[in-house]
Amino acid sequence: MKISIDAFEKAIKNCRCKETSGDPEYWSDKNPSYRQCLVTALLANEVLGLDAFAEKVTLDSGFSAHHYFNKDTNKNYFRFCEGQFIFEKILTREKEKSLSKEWFTALLEQYPDINGRYKLFKERFQKEILQIFGG
Repeated sequence: MKISIDAFEKAIKNCRCKETSGDPEYWSDKNPSYRQCLVTALLANEVLGLDAFAEKVTLDSGFSAHHYFNKDTNKNYFRFCEGQFIFEKILTREKEKSLSKEWFTALLEQYPDINGRYKLFKERFQKEILQIFGG
């Protein structure tokens, strides 16, 4: 089944939860995309074939972290989790780095917590997409 970017975006909104967040202690319904960018970029890479990237962002609070997003072959950006920054402004974005499938494989093998979050996110996505398409 070919999934459009619009259907993907609609589905992931209902897949985000505390258990799929990279920082579940601070996840809330008020900021559902909080720390969901890694699992989302992985899924967009797998489901939509979008290239995945990482960049280091610095927020106006002084906090710095890696942020993950995707691009298509025309270099159009897909920042599915940019909403996680609704309470803070991004001051700087350092040079983005392309992430290979090998990097993802190694990441998931090396970090069981990330692998578990990704599996749950993907499972929730698959159920959601079936509902969208009436399956």
